[in-house]
Amino acid sequence: MGDSQSEWFAKMASTYEKPETVVLSGKAATFLMEQPWFKPGGSAMDFGAGTGLMTMHILPHFEAVTSLDPSEPMLGVLKAKLERDGVSKVTVTEGPLNTLGKFDFICTVLAFHHIQDVNPIAAELREHLNPGGRLVVIDLEAGPTTRHFHMKQQEIGVHYYHDGFTAEEYQAMFGEGYNDLQLVRMPFEQPFEPGWERPGENEQYNLMFATATAA
Repeated sequence: MGDSQSEWFAKMASTYEKPETVVLSGKAATFLMEQPWFKPGGSAMDFGAGTGLMTMHILPHFEAVTSLDPSEPMLGVLKAKLERDGVSKVTVTEGPLNTLGKFDFICTVLAFHHIQDVNPIAAELREHLNPGGRLVVIDLEAGPTTRHFHMKQQEIGVHYYHDGFTAEEYQAMFGEGYNDLQLVRMPFEQPFEPGWERPGENEQYNLMFATATAA
């Protein structure tokens, strides 16, 4: 994550969990857990955890959860929630990734579009999966409306790197060492982000759930 992104997330940490963001997180978590390949139990990592929206959803389903994010202010929000709820089985860390162990399940939610070169990251995450462990990349599907998911003032290449990914780009993330690749779409809608001058209107998007297991 570049300096501009780091500064942006530090600034936005305390207000990141807008109502529509919380709602989308809940919908994504429900959709995830409805999939036949979602297998609770063992250890999990939330990669790019941010304020821990997905962490809080998955933690009842795993024995231990690690929440990794480079933004200390965002993780501070998660730490406060865990302390409030008396949760002790979540490890909150800024990493780096190569200092962490192996997991049975790794998910990443709306984090990959903030990473310039995602394929090497997916390959590195493979090294942190136990045999048969699963990676799930949840992010936007590229399309004509995807730019509206971000504020108009946010610039591609500065505040984020990708207006979603095509199905082919998701497939390319899962290279050698992955088996049983599956792509599942979850349509959703939410209000236009600030700056687009469409008050009261919703835009249509797709979340892509791209998943495979470690060989």
